[in-house]
Amino acid sequence: MHAAKHAALASISALFFAVPCTALSEKSESYDGPEDILLWVSAPVQTTVGERVTLMITVENARRAKPFHLEEIDIAGSYLNGFAIVDVQPTPEEESDDGDQTLSYRMVIPPQSSQRFYITLKSVVGGVFIGDVDVYGSDAEESGDSCTARAQTKVAWSVDESSSSGERRPEILSCSP
Repeated sequence: MHAAKHAALASISALFFAVPCTALSEKSESYDGPEDILLWVSAPVQTTVGERVTLMITVENARRAKPFHLEEIDIAGSYLNGFAIVDVQPTPEEESDDGDQTLSYRMVIPPQSSQRFYITLKSVVGGVFIGDVDVYGSDAEESGDSCTARAQTKVAWSVDESSSSGERRPEILSCSP
């Protein structure tokens, strides 16, 4: 029974919906990020200490003709405080950790296509970990466009401590040129 409960908990995940890189501020002013770029994030709702999980990030270029130049993916330290990074695919050209984990790429995402990134994590401490996932990119003539979504995972110290309380869906936090 313990094994069945453990397997059920390991399979629980929240599939975050695609969010366009456009959002409204508190003042109802529009901030436009990269036009027709969608950010998808899939993270486990919960896991237990010692388990390996995958954070999946998908960047979709929904443009008809214009490529998107992906520069970086930043994962907030507040989310990663509960995890150790085991693997990142595709492998970034450079990684840096200044409190947040920055994965640097020089990648062109063609029009009408997407690119998936798989970050394998091992949970190392119990708690609720919440943080932003930021995607930075540019067009040939512009630089610094970004889009942000939020990931949240509950890490239990043991299988018995976990409860399957359902899925949590994130909201887009901000996108800015």
